[in-house]
Amino acid sequence: MLAGMSINKEYVPVADFYAGRSVFLTGVSGFLGKVILEKLLYSCKHINNVYVMIREKKGVSAEERFRDIINLPVFTKLKEERPEDLNKIIPVTGDLLAPNLGIEKSVEESFVNKVSVVLHSAATIKYNQQLDEALNNNLEGTRRVLELCQRMPRIRSFVHVSTAYSNMDREVIDEVVYPAPAALRDVYTSIKRHGVTDEKLIKKILNGKPNTYVFSKALAENMLVDQHGDIPTTIVRPSTVAAAMSDPLPGWVDNWFAATGIFHVTGSGNNRVIFGRKSNVLDIIPVDYVSNLIIVAAARKTQSKDIPVFNSCSSSCNPVNFGEIFMYLKEYYVTNKYHDAYPMLLFSRNKWIVNFLTFLLQMLPAKVADVYVRTKGQKPRYAKLQSKVVQMRDLHKSFTEGSWVIKSDGTRSLYSSLSPADKQNFPFDPTLINWQKFTTTYCHGIRRFLLRK
Repeated sequence: MLAGMSINKEYVPVADFYAGRSVFLTGVSGFLGKVILEKLLYSCKHINNVYVMIREKKGVSAEERFRDIINLPVFTKLKEERPEDLNKIIPVTGDLLAPNLGIEKSVEESFVNKVSVVLHSAATIKYNQQLDEALNNNLEGTRRVLELCQRMPRIRSFVHVSTAYSNMDREVIDEVVYPAPAALRDVYTSIKRHGVTDEKLIKKILNGKPNTYVFSKALAENMLVDQHGDIPTTIVRPSTVAAAMSDPLPGWVDNWFAATGIFHVTGSGNNRVIFGRKSNVLDIIPVDYVSNLIIVAAARKTQSKDIPVFNSCSSSCNPVNFGEIFMYLKEYYVTNKYHDAYPMLLFSRNKWIVNFLTFLLQMLPAKVADVYVRTKGQKPRYAKLQSKVVQMRDLHKSFTEGSWVIKSDGTRSLYSSLSPADKQNFPFDPTLINWQKFTTTYCHGIRRFLLRK
């Protein structure tokens, strides 16, 4: 039996758990949040309501942003088959950074007695955000959501979405909450006393964590352990979230973050050098696998004070390395004649070698190409493109130059406990992934949904 999990002798299908219940969801404007929302409505068709927290942004109201979200391709299947179910979505104007989540008291009173499941997927994913801002987003934002849960008399399950890389200073990452990288009181004291501009001090505070994102996520996990009280709490830790395997649409992706941008610039021949080794394991996971795990984990709620942790990761049970992924990328881009230059990829962990090869194989040809287009009376563009490619690659250096074994035994055991029907409706076992097929699906999704070609 899974630690901290209670599995009823009489099996309750996942959709039946959600029947007649209402869910509060954060992060719906994000890639993962949209998939969670669609899956809840489509596969749990007797769910009552889904309250989605959306903040106003640049003069655009929460209602307007919500309308933009439901017009995306992710909801195509639901619109075609059961469009009336979109009426179950209730947007709530709120802000993760504001006291009480910025939700007006009268609005909170309209749903706080109805919600029994809270899924918290909102977070900042800016790796280089200032420490105080990252803490306010990922730590204090999570605390505010937890406080909202504590005001919900019907709360049955609270799932917090963290990241497997919150522990990337370890080579082997298990499904446990590790000790905090620093005492929170000391962190805030240092910020108050010294500010957040001293890079040496910030590096010391991070205590081995590569950036403020993973540091703040690690502290949030520990805060939940200390303060969740009687709220049945679960932590789901995805690795690098990639395009959808099948739901809501094969290859669906809506941004260039994480692996998506790197895959495209590498497959198209614009990126030819990367920090790391060819043999390094690339831990990626389809977004629908993460969404399914979150929904199932909430339904198979914890009944103890322990917080179960589920890693949504592939490296320990179905590993694929950078060399293999590049081979699949190259095959797709070359076969489909979809490359600017013939794809090649060299690996090194030496900064000087990476910089030299980047200049020789990327920047120099780009500058030559710009000279040529100038002679044609056209505006130079290749060097600027290469600057963006290099900036993107360097931003992900911490994630490419290392290799981790991220265990997912608990996740796979949870999947094994499901009925055959639930296994089919909510797949999330990483061993089900065929990497060559998935890479093809991913690349096709980039072309269809991002480049629209």
